[in-house]
Amino acid sequence: MNLDGYLKKFTKLRTGVSRGQVKPHKPVMLLAILSLIENKKITSNRIDYSPYLLELFKRLFDIVKSEQDALNPLLPFFYLRGDGFFHHRPFSEEAQSYKALSDPGSIKKFTRIVEYAYLDEELWAYLQDQGALNTLRDGLILSYFPKYKAQIEGIVKEEKEISGYETVLKSEPDKIKETKSTYRSTAFARIIREIYDYRCAACGLRLNLNGLVIIDAAHLIPFSESQDDDPRNGIALCKNHHWAMDKFLIVPGADNLWHVSSELDDRIEGCKEIITLNNRKILLPQDEKYYPKSESLAWRYTRILR
Repeated sequence: MNLDGYLKKFTKLRTGVSRGQVKPHKPVMLLAILSLIENKKITSNRIDYSPYLLELFKRLFDIVKSEQDALNPLLPFFYLRGDGFFHHRPFSEEAQSYKALSDPGSIKKFTRIVEYAYLDEELWAYLQDQGALNTLRDGLILSYFPKYKAQIEGIVKEEKEISGYETVLKSEPDKIKETKSTYRSTAFARIIREIYDYRCAACGLRLNLNGLVIIDAAHLIPFSESQDDDPRNGIALCKNHHWAMDKFLIVPGADNLWHVSSELDDRIEGCKEIITLNNRKILLPQDEKYYPKSESLAWRYTRILR
């Protein structure tokens, strides 16, 4: 199929209609996927149902949704299979289960059956060309969201800058202080959440639902003091343990253990749970190159509330 054929498919998606309004879910999902391809977050013809995809879907969806539209990215990720260019790869042992699927069911069920999605190889090849990608994106915007064109293009531009800073954080941390980005805090947060697998390094809490993430990215040495966005100066924490670390009630040590302030008393309600962290292992990234810097851990440790 040529590019015009795919453009026609993109602008004639099989969308639902509610109260006379086209449901935005499918075109929003495609816009998110195009942005991830453009910014090298998707580098092969494999589209995972990933936190990156869900976060970007939510950003775009929040702009174009109407009052009756519910945030559910799983639906377009499943039902795009009916538009002739978007496909699913089930796990080998789940091929028959996939054939029997008439709806995605729960996220847990769907991701147990489906490993990833992929595009027609011809379409994937077109999307490696920036001009073709722009043509398809413009077609989506003008067909479904013309009045939101400026806002969507603004997000596309922001995502490019965020992704550029993420690349610096991951591959050239020594150049961080030479690189300026309006969206540096967003890029830092995304990197930290990703390398810690969206899990609190203290309690292990992990929750990412439809782009809503409960985990914070915390600087070990505050940015206001260090100007350091190196991922090794960061740690992923749930909101409770982020607060506790900011108050120096808990600190991660160079021994890769959590240390708890002696000021806490396990007889006081709310303290006992925090105290149980004492001498528990920090839940570190899988990749050792992102382990916290010793100087950042030392900065925290010397400031524990005593």
